[in-house]
Amino acid sequence: MDEVLQFEKKTEEKKRVYTYEKAVERLLAANPTLSEQSVHILLERGLVQVDEGFVFSRNLRVNFKNIVPISLEQSLEMQSRIQASVLVVLGDKGFGAAPESNHLKLLQGYVERNHTVVTVSGDHHVHLNDPKVVAPFVCDFLQPKVLSQQLPA
Repeated sequence: MDEVLQFEKKTEEKKRVYTYEKAVERLLAANPTLSEQSVHILLERGLVQVDEGFVFSRNLRVNFKNIVPISLEQSLEMQSRIQASVLVVLGDKGFGAAPESNHLKLLQGYVERNHTVVTVSGDHHVHLNDPKVVAPFVCDFLQPKVLSQQLPA
């Protein structure tokens, strides 16, 4: 609960102002696997210009993980209720650590429900850094859905 209150307090504090270059440095420091081009793409929508420079526009609460931790069983139950088709794209380098047991069980849940799980060469940011690696899987996944939709007369 203390963590939640600390995050609430942070959102009330005045936002830090950065030069564009310092914002680039900050994002790269927090995400060292991002390419410089990917950083600039993210900052296009992630910065707001103010009189003194730039502020990050994201909500800090988005980064707050596990406000209410849920069990593997709860995760699998929620997963079982997904009705849309799902494409899970994993980079073979991931976040740099081997997937934990619960992560593997969740992936297996997608496979068992005939969702699409693919692994590509790259890390967590492969979709940003090298989209041509991911694009064929996204296109293949979306193609039958687009073709099967009837246009209104």
